[in-house]
Amino acid sequence: MENLLLIIGLAAVIILTALVGWRFWQRRQAKQQSKVIDMKAAEASDGTVVAQQPQPDGEHGSSWVPGFIRHHPILVTVVVLLAVLALGSWLQTNPSAFADMQAWLLRSNTNELTVVVVPFDDGNDGQTGRNIGEELAQTLDASRDPRMVVTFVDQRPANEAEVLALAEANRADVLIWGSVPSGETLNRPTLQPRLVYAPNGVYAPNALAGYRGRFAMPMHLQLTQSPVNGAVVLPPLMSMLTNYH
Repeated sequence: MENLLLIIGLAAVIILTALVGWRFWQRRQAKQQSKVIDMKAAEASDGTVVAQQPQPDGEHGSSWVPGFIRHHPILVTVVVLLAVLALGSWLQTNPSAFADMQAWLLRSNTNELTVVVVPFDDGNDGQTGRNIGEELAQTLDASRDPRMVVTFVDQRPANEAEVLALAEANRADVLIWGSVPSGETLNRPTLQPRLVYAPNGVYAPNALAGYRGRFAMPMHLQLTQSPVNGAVVLPPLMSMLTNYH
């Protein structure tokens, strides 16, 4: 949540600075315009040319929004800051919403490899599988690879159809799922990971199975027949996939 508070603080500072700068520019423009009398000529019915009085700003058909902001800068600033703080408070109490928003913003760079990790099936109450999934997502994210965006989605799929639906819903290039014995940890050879590989990047069509000119992999893949150490095996594999994304 430290990142969230930092983002909120920076957003508030940027918005406040922009409003103050805009207000200063408006005042400067108003001072310059006040030195010029905008007189327009018009012809009367008897043929005499007379000068018309300049119209007030409100009569030029401009929107009321800029005028409201110009005349109530403090009120607008307070409202904007309160809105930013309210959004930050809501995101802080809804971590999943913050994760979804963060993932959506990061996915705006379409050529990043988006990796989604879900809870593993532990054959029990799901706590071990959830812990393994969260730890794996943190391990992958700790690689600090700017080409890879990692998200943990707390939904355990029951079959390949649900896995594919999750991948599509989260626009994942790679979705990691699988099974692990209850009570185990990530850094032991106990994980049986499976992948859904459905790239969405710029070169996505070139990464589909059957395309010989580029690395290709099946959409559904079981990595091993025997358990592996997920903390050792999966990070370099994801790093390799970013090279071909």
